[in-house]
Formats: sequence, structure tokens, C-alpha cells
Amino acid sequence: MSDVIIKIQPSIARRLFGVVILCLAALVMLNFAIGGTAQSIVLRLVLFILGVVFLWQAQANFRFANAALILKREGLFDDRGELICSLSNIDRIDRSWFSFKPSNGFLIRLHQSSARKWSPGLYWRIGKYLGVGGAISPAQTKEMSDKLLLLMQEKVHNVELI
Repeated sequence: MSDVIIKIQPSIARRLFGVVILCLAALVMLNFAIGGTAQSIVLRLVLFILGVVFLWQAQANFRFANAALILKREGLFDDRGELICSLSNIDRIDRSWFSFKPSNGFLIRLHQSSARKWSPGLYWRIGKYLGVGGAISPAQTKEMSDKLLLLMQEKVHNVELI
């Protein structure tokens, strides 16, 4: 494999802030679900389920605290070296305001569908769509999308830009 072009990962402060907020929201929901007296049983059950889901999400964010995305000439990889998408599978990159993309991130449209994959706060992949962003700073995602666009231009024009 070739050298790393860019590596992005969320800061510890962003990860911890997300985990704390999710835990607080879960505790509020569980408090209302268990201690509430005036609510219906259906509402209490829904609050309990949502509280458990929020706790599950918080532990998932905590588990993937050191996750990173690595861009190489072959494509986009995670920190364990697993290929997320190859450069040849990228159709286009969408950074527009109104696209369905992660917060502070961008959307990659793929030529071929891939299996679902997800890393909290870092990326998600569903079918022909790959969303990058979430807990990553906007400057990092913008730099990665710019480098991806340059790599795609290299492929089209057979010129090395990076």
C-alpha cells in the first residue's frame, strides 16, 4: 500500500462531549420512564426504550473513541486497515448544504453498492452512499474531501497532483 495522504479523527473533547450528552439524555428519559406518575404506560415504555438506545449509543461512541479514517491512493481505509471504499468506486462527492450527509461532513456516492458499515461520529455506509463526518471538525472533513477530489482528477487526467 502507498503512503497516507491524510488521516482524520475526532478530538477526544468532541468524543467525550458526545458521550456525556448522550448519557445525560438517557438518564433524563429513564428518570421520567421509571419515576413518572402521570404519564401513560405507553409513553413510559417509549421513554424507557429510548433511554436504553441512548445508553447503547453512548457506549458505542466510547468504544470507537480512537477510530480514524485514512486516505491513501487506493481509497479510504479505517484505522484497522480495512477498505471502506476504493477510489475507483467513487462516483462523486457532495458537499452541498442540502444533501443528506453527516454533520460537518460530506457525502460520497459510489458506483457499486457495498455492505452497511458504521463507525459512530466518523462515517456510515449504506448501499451506494458513504457519509463522512459527525464528530470530526469541519476543517478536517473539508481537507479530506478536497484531497479526494484531487485524487479523482488525477485518475481522469493521468497527472499526479498530490
